[in-house]
Amino acid sequence: MQKQFIISLLAVLILGLFMWGCGDDSEDNDDVVEPGTFKAIVVDFQSDNIVPGTKCWVLDNSTGEPIQNDPQTVNDKGYIEFTNMPSEEGAKVGFKCFDTEDNSVNTYQFHIDANAQDEKLWLVSDTLYEMGPKLAQLGIDTEKGILAGGVYWVNDADEEEFIGCSTVESPDMTEEENLENVRYFSDARKPICHPDVGTTCPTGRDSLNPNLGYFLVGNIPAGQGKVVKAYDADGNEMGQTTIVSFPNSICIGNIYAEGYDANPQPDSCQ
Repeated sequence: MQKQFIISLLAVLILGLFMWGCGDDSEDNDDVVEPGTFKAIVVDFQSDNIVPGTKCWVLDNSTGEPIQNDPQTVNDKGYIEFTNMPSEEGAKVGFKCFDTEDNSVNTYQFHIDANAQDEKLWLVSDTLYEMGPKLAQLGIDTEKGILAGGVYWVNDADEEEFIGCSTVESPDMTEEENLENVRYFSDARKPICHPDVGTTCPTGRDSLNPNLGYFLVGNIPAGQGKVVKAYDADGNEMGQTTIVSFPNSICIGNIYAEGYDANPQPDSCQ
């Protein structure tokens, strides 16, 4: 019995020394950052249908330049995956997606979690890009970009809520230019005319739809550091997004309200 005890004790000591040695190796590699992985579904903005065959590039969040030269292709189930992504906590990236069948416009999204596992990326069809602004009585200069997104408040359950009856504007534009170029969306996911622009907009919107709090700002000059700010119904600034504008493209960046204990949407908002 004593002999068996001694043998067991020696085995434990040897195992302990082996594990201690392995521990040393891991400590020596503390500075090694494992590459991250990003997974998303890519869908058409208007229909929410998947778009297999679409190619997407991962971009630097500030410059809009590719940080991986080779695009990835959306699979038959609508999903896409990138590896070797920035893996530090809070890392953000952008994406460019384009339908190789030439049925879409270049669609950019920014401020996306580089290690998200269930993200949704949008693709805007040529039809919506061409017809949407026309229906909203918005003339588009193809040498400039369209900035778009949603305005949200995040509740205690970490869920995004639209902030209806809020407004957006670009500080790079005059008051008149903002009036001419800012549009909000109908329930049908289409930009709608502004009642103070033109003379044929009886059912337009001059603020965000509480059911679909999306906006677009047309004719933003191409370049980096383009800002869109959001304001609550009382005119108080809630937050902003800063993204890159590309010509003849849709560039998406959401705005999140800061400093509110509850959704600042008025109870009377419709």
